[in-house]
Amino acid sequence: GRAAGKALALDTPIPTPTGWTTMGKIQPGDTVFDEHGVPCRVVAATEVMLGRPCYEMVFSDGTKVIADAQHEWVTETHAARKSFARCKEHLAKTERWSKLPQCKRRHAPKAVTTEHISETLICGKREANHSIRLARPLQCRKKNLPISPYTLGVWLGDGNSHEAAFTTADIEVLLGVVRDGYEFRIRGVKGDGPAVTVSFWTAGKRRHRSPVTGKMESLDGNVVAELRKLGVLGVGNKSIPRVYLRASYKQRMALLQGLMDTDGYVDKKGVCEFTTTLSALAETFYELCVSLGIKATVSEGRATLYGKDCGPKYRVRFTSYRPVFTIERKLERQGEMGLQFRRQLTRYIKAVNPVSSVPVRCIQVDSPSHQYLVTKAMIPTHNSFIGAYDMLTRAKGGRLYLVTNPTYPLLRDSTYRSYLDVANKLGCFKRANKQEFYMIIATRDGGEAQINFRSADRPEGIARGPNYSGWHGDEASLCSEELPQLAIAMLREAGELGWLSLTFTP
Repeated sequence: GRAAGKALALDTPIPTPTGWTTMGKIQPGDTVFDEHGVPCRVVAATEVMLGRPCYEMVFSDGTKVIADAQHEWVTETHAARKSFARCKEHLAKTERWSKLPQCKRRHAPKAVTTEHISETLICGKREANHSIRLARPLQCRKKNLPISPYTLGVWLGDGNSHEAAFTTADIEVLLGVVRDGYEFRIRGVKGDGPAVTVSFWTAGKRRHRSPVTGKMESLDGNVVAELRKLGVLGVGNKSIPRVYLRASYKQRMALLQGLMDTDGYVDKKGVCEFTTTLSALAETFYELCVSLGIKATVSEGRATLYGKDCGPKYRVRFTSYRPVFTIERKLERQGEMGLQFRRQLTRYIKAVNPVSSVPVRCIQVDSPSHQYLVTKAMIPTHNSFIGAYDMLTRAKGGRLYLVTNPTYPLLRDSTYRSYLDVANKLGCFKRANKQEFYMIIATRDGGEAQINFRSADRPEGIARGPNYSGWHGDEASLCSEELPQLAIAMLREAGELGWLSLTFTP
């Protein structure tokens, strides 16, 4: 079957435009993200599969996921990375892509199974062979946020938990808050250094007397009231609200810069770090980084003050070629992209260990690449189409073939798009007619063949059609039982008995 085995464990997290779901809960019609961060739709989902051989995959950033042995991932091998480097070196010298062999022979990323990765895990003696590129930043719509993202980041980083106030030693932070439209008042000096504590508020009237109760009430825009509505006011409650984690790219980047300007650090090598004693803030900060296309790691240690253990602390570390600061002194330390910048854009697969079988499930999405993001690290994964590959490689020149799906929407959005994708990857696509819904492909014997796409909701309509040399019935388990019987009468083109291929979820 097309989906059989291309599955992940039911507890695998999957990011959505509204938050998170899991492989066990996701349903057709839900929206997820592809590897470019673009929202895409789930067009099909299998039932839960049991007894499948499973592996635990371990990535270089510590991410783990359990996948079926036949689940597919789009990876770059060691040879592909070296080939790409040679092409880039040639491009730097000539400023154009060459027709030289070293540029023609580049090993492109390709879909391989979990089992194949386990068998080819190491290149040479110890170098990781397979790597997966990071997903691009999530593309979400701009949100109408109650507090400007940069200013919220400043408060989350160095703000007083119970009021709209923060401490800073950088005039650039104060200017950033003013640019967001807030006013502030210096309340006092912190210690012997240049740090000051300031209160801030939305410009304009913040409170009024209720004509009903006669009591003073907060107006919309009152910072303390908005912090309370967001659920982050109070000791131990700091975290990034969900609405901010799915805001637009610019809004999320401004939030990250507010956090890093106040409570972030960057060393001489450009490695950035954010440390907090709040697990919820560390977890949401990590999600913010990943949603911006940044590879980050989280570690736990112990916070100490004058030798006294003050409880756990969480460090989120990352290296980014995007400017994550607005303060000049920190920006200078972050620097520009180094020679190892490609490592910032890649996760390496470090281990693939056999584990006891767990319930697994697979989904199919309508993204052009058929990839979607999984795990808290938002790693791209792939779903393949066996039926399309079978049809396109077996077709003969001058013959007519049929592809069916139980419903027209699934035929149009899922099956037909998968045929276009596979045909283009195989280099056999010639042309298509969307009005009459057929495709012309180049066959391996040097000819051309036509593939008709028809909905199987009315079997009698298919029965009145022409004879065919081959028939692929996609999602055949959802069709009527009489449909395959029609093959006996219909698969008789050119005086030969044709073949019938059925793909379905077991």
